[in-house]
Amino acid sequence: MSSTTQAEGVHPALLQAAERAVPSSTARRGTFIRDTRTVASRLGESAIRLFAERGFANVTVADIAADDGVTSRTFHRYFSNKEVVVTDILDVTSQRLVELIRTTGQPEMLSALQEAVATWREEYEDLLDSISKIARESNDLMAAMLLNSALWENRVGQALHTRYPESDPVDARILGAVMMGVLRVATAEATENGRSARDETNRLMKWLGPLLAIGHSVGKQRTRPAARR
Repeated sequence: MSSTTQAEGVHPALLQAAERAVPSSTARRGTFIRDTRTVASRLGESAIRLFAERGFANVTVADIAADDGVTSRTFHRYFSNKEVVVTDILDVTSQRLVELIRTTGQPEMLSALQEAVATWREEYEDLLDSISKIARESNDLMAAMLLNSALWENRVGQALHTRYPESDPVDARILGAVMMGVLRVATAEATENGRSARDETNRLMKWLGPLLAIGHSVGKQRTRPAARR
């Protein structure tokens, strides 16, 4: 099948991301043979195209394998299931977010996270929007993406603490978890109200500081009565 035919019905950013995610697939197999990379890349591109054309829930592993002219067994040499095709791509984007945090010049954690998320969301706008559309109608994929985000919220927290070693590591982890929550809410709000997910993410990230301050203030008020007893 030609690359032109493969690209029909799917945003180019997804196909490019599938190619960039190939090292994750080959690492699972434990080899980096040239042909291994080619097979994983073809399977990833076939899967992404079929997801975009038919809907994630309507595509089976057998469909993906047949589209690429291989067996389901061959598919499972590189991907444990079809959800992993998408989470491998998300791993690539999340690693970029961690890199942005580690290299920020911002003086404190919250501003660093806000800057990193804004840059990351701009760089991957088309890709993340395309994945969101694919995931919207599949509870299984949404669950896999939620587990993936839990992994990366810890890595974001670790990156924040590494960049700001004077910070409390628990505070950094909480901030990473809150950030992932903001991303999920922003995506949902954008979908429900027909707005740009990138703009909604930036809007909510800017509110994160005041929101955390309110929570901190409420927490102080709640502890005062207990302290007097």
